[in-house]
Amino acid sequence: MLAQTQPALVIADQTDDHTIRDITPISQAVKHPRHSSWMLSRLTNETKRHHVGIDEGLLSAFAIPSIGSYRHFLARMYGFSAPVGTALLAAPGLDADLLVSRVRTGWIASDLLGLGLTPVESAMLQRRLEIPELSAAQALGWLYVSERITLRHELIRNRLHAEAPDAFRIASDYLMSTSGRAHQQWNELGRALDRAVVDHDYADQILAGASEAFAVQQEWIDATSYDGF
Repeated sequence: MLAQTQPALVIADQTDDHTIRDITPISQAVKHPRHSSWMLSRLTNETKRHHVGIDEGLLSAFAIPSIGSYRHFLARMYGFSAPVGTALLAAPGLDADLLVSRVRTGWIASDLLGLGLTPVESAMLQRRLEIPELSAAQALGWLYVSERITLRHELIRNRLHAEAPDAFRIASDYLMSTSGRAHQQWNELGRALDRAVVDHDYADQILAGASEAFAVQQEWIDATSYDGF
């Protein structure tokens, strides 16, 4: 849990002239949009115990948005997403069309190059995550976990644009990659999950993959905490 002495995580909605209209706490934002996928519902319900720790860990850097905190967020995302993306692409039988817009490490790398790595982020990225070989079913569970952060991209974009505009101007390829499409892509993922499930055992394997992915992601977050406040 975040220490009570830290600032509340909030997002500023912007008008066209960039004045603040409203303040929405990140903690009150909708984490999962409405959808009709039964498999997404099962994954969400049965992995809830992981969600708070993951969300607070990933969003903690935005309590005080800055180029430094954003750089750390991107480096942390790259350190997890790059090996996960490689494992997903190597998974047998997984639909390549499902992955083509969901493996975003190129955009993250571009943004990190724009901001420039400090020794802190360089040391972080030298700690390679080991991702096990994944079956198609397990890979779908890992994909669910890696996609959850995209549902918060709009909030992060608004927060960054409002309070660290220079960082947003220099490096926003990754956050803009889902602009206007995050919920659509989430629903598309749900439909793909439902189509993929052939029996109860396959659904259980997807859930097992998601649970394993959450555990690995939490370990990575715990090992790469941001101390720049």
